[in-house]
Amino acid sequence: PERFRQLFAHYELAGDPAAFNGSFVALLAEGAQLTDGSAALCRDLAEKGYALYIITNGVATTQKSRLAASEIRPYIRDMFISEEIGCVKPYKAYFDHVLKAISLTDRSRALIIGDSLTADIAGANAAGIDSCWYNPGRADNTTPASPTYESAGWSELYPIIK
Repeated sequence: PERFRQLFAHYELAGDPAAFNGSFVALLAEGAQLTDGSAALCRDLAEKGYALYIITNGVATTQKSRLAASEIRPYIRDMFISEEIGCVKPYKAYFDHVLKAISLTDRSRALIIGDSLTADIAGANAAGIDSCWYNPGRADNTTPASPTYESAGWSELYPIIK
């Protein structure tokens, strides 16, 4: 609600920022759009025996609704939501929790794929896990986060994952 309170104040808008936020979150939960090639990648990797998980800082009800409506749902073993875990990416504790929950002790067997340098890639760095920055716009990395790999498209992940 705070983001909309600030937006309404900045643009001197009339209305109820809290109600607007509620509507926004409800509509966001209805969206399950995927980027081109992501569903095929998930299907291919799952069929090859890879364990796929979603890690997110999103709102639990929103993220659960979005995954339930998504065509990738059959390929995802579990989803880890910061709101439920009690800490957020990029904190190492978040990643430690996820690895413990999936019983993965060898961090070299994990790869974090994410579009956020400050949450996904910095968190993977902090946790000692390889990462791939999904960067379809080929933006410059102006942060201290250091991805192991970088990909502009989902098909570029196949040689990385092997």
